[in-house]
Amino acid sequence: MMGDGPVESWSDQDMRDDLDEGPVGFYEFIWTLNGGPSELAPHDAIDLSRRIARRFVDGGLAQIYAVTWPHCEAVEGPLGAEVLDDPEAWTVRESTPFIASIPN
Repeated sequence: MMGDGPVESWSDQDMRDDLDEGPVGFYEFIWTLNGGPSELAPHDAIDLSRRIARRFVDGGLAQIYAVTWPHCEAVEGPLGAEVLDDPEAWTVRESTPFIASIPN
């Protein structure tokens, strides 16, 4: 597992910038890391994304919702932080709601 470092700082800032624009699907955290400055194993990417999302929620920057595509309309939530521990929250789902951070 990674600690705070350049990849985490970069990803945190990138996701904050995206959150400034609106909802951010949890799968986008993973996509950002896959296109970022470092290659991470899938479980490390989820762990890092989980830490960043938890900071957003704990810091009052965002809440967690289940949303629909393509307009990110909330259909359930706010959801509790325990959803961060669900591996399914970090995957893309076709034609079903996906989990996203929505800015406060």
